[in-house]
Amino acid sequence: MRNVAISVGVLVLALVVWVATRKPLSIDEELGKLPADERQALDAIASAAGVAANQLRPVGPGVLEYNPKAVAISEGHIVELRIADAPIQNLDAVSRMVGLRALWLDGTQLASLKGIGSLSALKTLNVSRTPLQSAAELAGHPALVRVNLSKCALSSVAELRDLPNLTTLDLGGNKLTDVSALTSLPQLSELDLTGNPLTALPSPVPSRWKVKSDVAAAAPAGSSVAKPANWVDQRPNAKGEAQKLSFKGYVSPKADTSVDGQIDSLKGGVLVSGIASVGKASGDDMRLEIEVQSGRVRGYLAHSFSDSTAPLGRRHGYVFGEATPGKPGQVVGMLPQLPGYNQNQSFEFVMESMDGEATGITFKLHRNPAASSVNKSANWVDKLPKPTVDPKLGSISGMVTNKTWEVTGSVPVLSGVAKINRIPGIEEAAGGDTTLELEVDHGQVRAYLESAIADPSSLLGRKVGYIYVDAAPGKPGKLVGTLRSFGPGNYGMARAYELTVESIGGEASGIRYKLYHR
Repeated sequence: MRNVAISVGVLVLALVVWVATRKPLSIDEELGKLPADERQALDAIASAAGVAANQLRPVGPGVLEYNPKAVAISEGHIVELRIADAPIQNLDAVSRMVGLRALWLDGTQLASLKGIGSLSALKTLNVSRTPLQSAAELAGHPALVRVNLSKCALSSVAELRDLPNLTTLDLGGNKLTDVSALTSLPQLSELDLTGNPLTALPSPVPSRWKVKSDVAAAAPAGSSVAKPANWVDQRPNAKGEAQKLSFKGYVSPKADTSVDGQIDSLKGGVLVSGIASVGKASGDDMRLEIEVQSGRVRGYLAHSFSDSTAPLGRRHGYVFGEATPGKPGQVVGMLPQLPGYNQNQSFEFVMESMDGEATGITFKLHRNPAASSVNKSANWVDKLPKPTVDPKLGSISGMVTNKTWEVTGSVPVLSGVAKINRIPGIEEAAGGDTTLELEVDHGQVRAYLESAIADPSSLLGRKVGYIYVDAAPGKPGKLVGTLRSFGPGNYGMARAYELTVESIGGEASGIRYKLYHR
């Protein structure tokens, strides 16, 4: 056995040495392995771009983002191609590369997608920054997963239909006024609509969507509060350029927090990071004030709002303040904290120019003087009571799922506090928006669900705790909250849930509960 292990080790070492020392194939060797029709197609599109095929950079799959003129060849076929910022006007040549899985022709003169249908294996398409006025040729494509149509000349998305696998779509910087047709795309989950003259999003916005836009979304189905008008689900990409960005001051746990900064010029989004703190300071309840001499600029702070469809009843994202010359902007939210383990943490936020370059930007951060008070409900507790007994459980039937579900159970006798922690569920379920109905034959009993309330002094503007309902004979109780999950489930299930119950004033018996989401 020892000799076998040594032999295997020697073989693995030899393989590692061979991989590390072998000479990679040159671009000419890679091109020489292509079928004649693919080589001719590559020569044709490279020529249209003003380069030779052997001037393209040979790369592995998945790295086109970092290589403006590159080709990935695998097993003798072209699988990925990018030729950016070139005078390519059509897809005549590309349509012959039938094994292509990723195509980037961003910044070209492409005015039509005619021929894209022949690329039946294509999963990723980037034709951003082109004069495209229609994407009708994409309709019915069976494999597309990610499409970038940003900064084109699109005025309608009605033709974007029958795309069964499309999950990610970038439509930023177009001329769109209505995107309701996109709700028919069954897998679409990530959508960028920034920079369009939209006045509203579809109502309701599909719950699976993660949208970046400049307008407020309608409340998702089941949500109790609409998104703020200055809301975005994700803060903008911070890959822009800033000239002479500077700031001074610090974040303090007291009201004397003051950070003043300036940016001479800004193009795109940048991260203002490394803002120092003293003591155990938090970034909660901050006010950001912005002024600009030319252009339009936004500053983003983290925020959350009540939404019964989100985990723990809160939806998290960002709010922005916008400034133009002569019109200062401001926003109140949470200053995000950089990861770290030191007592004195540092903070960051994003500034973004909206219409090209902005100049003469000044900003100020300080504590919001008009902090809202925290209103806890009468049945609120910060912590659950500690279990004192193991419950004598009756049967539990049903399961927590990510759709409509119902669980029923019973406790024959209870004296003290017990945790029922074998309620089964599936991995994807969240337990949010759970209704609890409670009954008892003798005594008085109390049950708890997790909840959250707005609290500007807490992380992301919310405080997590618990609410309870009491039941007595002939007086059932009812409560809506979040059913806690506590990790991998019992009995082969992917997740388990728990419910804390408590007898009040002595022993209670004949306890019955029903948990459901509809």
